[in-house]
Amino acid sequence: ARPRRRCAAAATGLATTRASASPPSRAGHVATMVVPDDVWIAAIKRDLDPVRGWFASGDRDANDRDREGFTLLYRAFQSNMESAPEEFQAKRLAIARFLIAQGADVNFQAQATRVDDGLHNLTVTIVNDLTLLHMSLSLWKASEVDMLLQLGADVTLKRLSRPRDSDHSIRDHVTPLEFAFSRYHLGLFSTFNARVLESMLRAGASLDFSSNGLSPEARLLNVIEDAKLEAQFVLANVDERVRELDAGRTLIRAVRQEGSYRAYLRRPHKALLRIRSLRARGRAHATRAAEPYVARLLDPSLPSGPVWGILTFWRDAG
Repeated sequence: ARPRRRCAAAATGLATTRASASPPSRAGHVATMVVPDDVWIAAIKRDLDPVRGWFASGDRDANDRDREGFTLLYRAFQSNMESAPEEFQAKRLAIARFLIAQGADVNFQAQATRVDDGLHNLTVTIVNDLTLLHMSLSLWKASEVDMLLQLGADVTLKRLSRPRDSDHSIRDHVTPLEFAFSRYHLGLFSTFNARVLESMLRAGASLDFSSNGLSPEARLLNVIEDAKLEAQFVLANVDERVRELDAGRTLIRAVRQEGSYRAYLRRPHKALLRIRSLRARGRAHATRAAEPYVARLLDPSLPSGPVWGILTFWRDAG
């Protein structure tokens, strides 16, 4: 049998019995029951049947915590799935949807500082008071971020308090995107992903913040310069990394130029409307064949109302 280790709940004051309730979640729920080990380990493994059976066996609350202070939904996201097969990802989504249907809070902010993964006899440290979106975005995990956004994660929710450690580069009350742009998470060895950044902007994340005195685009430039400087010593695939970082800078500059991400998405549509206007006044003519649906949109005889409706659909679908 594996030797017992002192769990984080004892060190941080989280609930370990029904009598000692843990702090309330964002939704105001006060956890009064400790989730059994076999149930939260099943959540980590994405094994839905034991989790469903636990809910069926009594009056359960989806926001109750385990002995380390985590909800079942938080546990379901605690192992890396970036290289996992599609079936594994589907299992994670299935268990997440089940738990949310039971009332699980996707914006739960974990308060435990040490985590027993329950599988590999390892204990790791995690920063306090972070949502799942803070954690996944800080590692630029595209599939996890997309899934959490799909499940309703709040891109504007700020962490509760300062971490109980000595890393002062992580400030109080930061959104997930601010957290991901901190010096601690965006550096030489980070796996920055421009598509993840765009997903966050599409979901409503703001770029109006600074990290260590630098704007997001200046922060990316700083990392690019460091990567080029250190490439010959420590970095592999430096060109690929630089291209990804530069794609992020280009996106941010374009969004700032247009004033918002929504306006940025409208740029191609505005260009099409300008061409329609020029054609209607006889100042522009078709010089090469276009896709039939594009040619129809450019036809000035088509009323502007339907054209704008189609363009709006394209913007929202994109």
